[in-house]
Amino acid sequence: MNKNNYVFLIVTLFAINSSAMAQDSTLASYIFDEGLSVRGGIGHIAVRDEFISDERYSGVIPFFGVSWSRFHNTYGYRLQLEYQSTPDLRNYNVSAEITQFRLGLDYLYPVGDLKFMSREVNICLGPTAEFFIHFRRQNIANGGSTLDVYSFASLFSGGIRSEAWMPIFAGLQLHGAAQMSIVSLGGRMVNPVNSSKSFVKLLTPFSGFNASAGVNISYGVTESLAADVGYRFDMTRISAWDFFVSGDDNFIASISYAF
Repeated sequence: MNKNNYVFLIVTLFAINSSAMAQDSTLASYIFDEGLSVRGGIGHIAVRDEFISDERYSGVIPFFGVSWSRFHNTYGYRLQLEYQSTPDLRNYNVSAEITQFRLGLDYLYPVGDLKFMSREVNICLGPTAEFFIHFRRQNIANGGSTLDVYSFASLFSGGIRSEAWMPIFAGLQLHGAAQMSIVSLGGRMVNPVNSSKSFVKLLTPFSGFNASAGVNISYGVTESLAADVGYRFDMTRISAWDFFVSGDDNFIASISYAF
């Protein structure tokens, strides 16, 4: 294939893609979950933090979140804040208190649609940024006294996010989402006596990884009010220091109001 044919192929593909995005953006503005959302739920979390122990700790953890989203002419954006905390993370009779915090910003662009079971599925893709903090306070009883051991981990990540919407019938739709980090600025508590490692590092997905995936069903109660229920799995893994991994299953319900 000569140079002119390559140019013609690139221009043709660009034109097709631009047309598809123009068609999808109108529909995406209709199905995108615009407005203020308040979320609450319950989850089960498992944590292995080798700064504290090689053992796995787990427990039930509540979920709280709030988000603001809006669709512009060609893209949608979402700002969200999430908080989880429990004083009863356990490994047998040893307990710990943990707190997790996430602040995320997503930009989503319509990239096309596909057919699934004779229904149209609209797909968006775009960059995402997330700030994740995990704080832990370990309680160890020894000789009648309590030794508090602390651990801290954080990731400020840039990555990619994909979302899909499938209308089921009037007012009801299925929504799925997945995201993963590509590069992160990680922070970790280190022992200044036994380690000379820096507490801040630039991480690849092999040394610091943050990802989530979920699905939910939403229903438009009125033109401005919507409710949904769903499931989401979150995982954070850091290996640049003492190994850390946190994974939690969350069942979440939310109410959204479009202004």
